[in-house]
Amino acid sequence: MTLTKHFNTKKLILTFVAVSILTLPTGCSKASKNQSQAPSSTQGKESLSPSLSPSPSPSLSPSPSATDTQQDQDLTKKLTSEKIVQSGQVYLAGNDAVAVIIIKKGTDEKTTKDLATKYANMMKKKYSNKKINAHAFIESKEIAHITL
Repeated sequence: MTLTKHFNTKKLILTFVAVSILTLPTGCSKASKNQSQAPSSTQGKESLSPSLSPSPSPSLSPSPSATDTQQDQDLTKKLTSEKIVQSGQVYLAGNDAVAVIIIKKGTDEKTTKDLATKYANMMKKKYSNKKINAHAFIESKEIAHITL
C-alpha cells in the first residue's frame, strides 16, 4: 500500500512539473497582446505559416528555456524535512522558481497555506529576479497556489 502511495505521489509531482514546464512559456506574456494588434500586412505572412510564427502561442514542444530545469537541492532538502511534508521539490525553470509541495493527509488548510507562503517568500529572497510559484497539495487537491 505504501509503495502505491509513493508511486502516486511521485507520479503527481512529475505530472505537475511536466505540465508546468510546458505551460510556463505561454503564460502572462505581454507580447501576445501586442502581436494580436499587429498591422494586417504582417498577419498575411503569419497566416500562411502559423507554425513558423514567432508569436508566443502555445505549442506542443517546450521552448528552450522551459527545458532548462534545475532542482534547488538546498531548498528541496529543507522543504522535505518539514514535519507536514510528504514529498516535494523546489526547482528553477527558465524565468520561474517553482515549489511543488505534497502535504501529509490530515494537515489543515491554514497550516498548508502558511507553509506554501513561507517557501514562496524564501524563494523570492533567493531568486529575486524570477517569478515565484508555490503549489501545495493534499491528496491530489491543490490547497495553495502562491505567486510572487
